Amino acid sequence: TVVSQAKIDATQTVATKKKVVPVRPKPADPSVVSKSMTAAQLIEELKYRNPRATGLSGKNKSWLIAELGDGTPVLGVKADAKANALHVHRVSFVPHLLADSSLLRAPRNYGPHGNRKRVDIGTCDVEHPLVCSKRPYRSSEPHDYDICKACFDIESLPEHEREQKLADIDKRYQEIELERQRQWEKQRREEEARWR
Repeated sequence: TVVSQAKIDATQTVATKKKVVPVRPKPADPSVVSKSMTAAQLIEELKYRNPRATGLSGKNKSWLIAELGDGTPVLGVKADAKANALHVHRVSFVPHLLADSSLLRAPRNYGPHGNRKRVDIGTCDVEHPLVCSKRPYRSSEPHDYDICKACFDIESLPEHEREQKLADIDKRYQEIELERQRQWEKQRREEEARWR
């Protein structure tokens, strides 16, 4: 059956061979500020754009939309969703998912380092002596956690291998410290002999 456009507009349904299928309105574009956003989402977006904003909990949606600008691009929620989509690496040594550090950016309100790559400003939180490069390899933005490639490789080992590797590193670290002490003591004795 052919249905006129006026009838479709009036009833918001389309008749097709004994079936009536409702015509759904187009979903709102989640990448722009609109009335379809909740007050909480609007407040979060306003706080993302202006971290110093206060007293927003008592504001209604109309005020928040006017303040943000209806139809303007969403910055905060979209950025958070993109960052969350990057957290795909499951590992046994932390309970949360990790992302490739080179794909993450620091928040724009992160002082002078805002919007720079996390790999350039972050440091390893594990810091195994002698092997840690400090430069993040995997990170978790929600948990503010970074780990370098060398520490990641050690932490990814089965427990008995990891314990052995850490014991070897600790032994090597102790040897280096002992050698430093010897060098320092030798230098001190030479200085004393020179001043006599």
